[in-house]
Amino acid sequence: MQDCSRPLAEFDYVAPRSLHEVFALLQNSSARARVVAGGTDLMLEMKNRSVQPEILIDLNRVSKLSFVELDDHMLRIGATTTLNEIKESSAIQQRAPLLIDAIIRFASHTIRNRATVVGNLCNASPAADLAPSLLVLDAVVTLQGPTGERTIPLDEFFVAPGCTAIQANE
Repeated sequence: MQDCSRPLAEFDYVAPRSLHEVFALLQNSSARARVVAGGTDLMLEMKNRSVQPEILIDLNRVSKLSFVELDDHMLRIGATTTLNEIKESSAIQQRAPLLIDAIIRFASHTIRNRATVVGNLCNASPAADLAPSLLVLDAVVTLQGPTGERTIPLDEFFVAPGCTAIQANE
C-alpha cells in the first residue's frame, strides 16, 4: 500500500506570465523541469515519487493559452483550457460532439475544472481518455518553442507509451 502521508519532494514553482518567460525558464533550467497546465496526473506522479521535478513551470498565468476558437473551419484549443470550458464551448458542441462525449466520461466535474486536453495528451498514456476521440477527429498538435512553432498530426505526436515528440525547449 502506498504511503499517502509522505510529503512531495522539494521543487521550485514558477508561474510566468508570458511564453517568452516560459521559454527562458526552459532554456535556463535543468532537464528536470516540468511544464504544467492542469497538473491532475502530474500531482499524482509527484506524490508517488515516480516524477520528481526540480522546477514546476505553471502555464496558467499565460492568459493567451486559454481559448477555444473556430479558425478557418478548424477548432483550436489552448493549452490551459480546462475540460469543463471545452465541454461548454458552443463551437466544440457543434463541430466535435465526439470530444464532448469523451469529456463527460472523463473523471469528475471537479477534476475537469482543472484537467486539460494538453495534459491528457502530453502524458502519452495508452489509456489517455481523450486521445481516441482526437485521433478520430484528425487532430493536430501545435508545439511552441523559442525558435517558433511546429504543427504535427496527433498520430505522430505519440512516439511510444509515455513518450511524445515534444522537444526539451517546447
